[in-house]
Amino acid sequence: KPSPINFQNGSFQTPTIDLSVNYPDPYQTFQMAQVPGWSTYPANSAYVSDPKSYYIEYRKVDAAGAYIDTNGDATTEANGDQYAELNCYYPGILYQNSTTTPGYKIYWQFAHRARRGVGNLSGTGLDVMNFYLVPGGYSSGTPSSSSLITTASDNALDWYYYRGAYTVPSGQNTTGF
Repeated sequence: KPSPINFQNGSFQTPTIDLSVNYPDPYQTFQMAQVPGWSTYPANSAYVSDPKSYYIEYRKVDAAGAYIDTNGDATTEANGDQYAELNCYYPGILYQNSTTTPGYKIYWQFAHRARRGVGNLSGTGLDVMNFYLVPGGYSSGTPSSSSLITTASDNALDWYYYRGAYTVPSGQNTTGF
């Protein structure tokens, strides 16, 4: 049976980007505490003490070509007109922890794409992202390989959608997404 998850801000629409901050490049970075529901942690332990490791970068969909596309902004939306860049200042882990019920089936989905830009001007270069479901929730460090659900490897030409089902194991009352 499906289990409702109280996922917060899944489409990264809050807070709203102030386009005047970095005009003409449509992005803004926010301290983790300013982004409802989401947390981040540096993938490399060398950056744990750097406050920049705890920022989340939002980007605005540039459907009308209104901005200088120097950073490979998406020109189509996956869900809403903002999205998160997975690596803000440093490669990081973007996550939420949620209460889950053992034995229930969770249906998950996400959209992923690479960024066009330096090193990927054609947009055909690949960006890779690992998706984990972490027993007990996520707190720090790289999740165990046994928690890896799928690896997204995509170009910047479109959004690519991933979905699946996961049965919460016995005794697992919290799951990190």
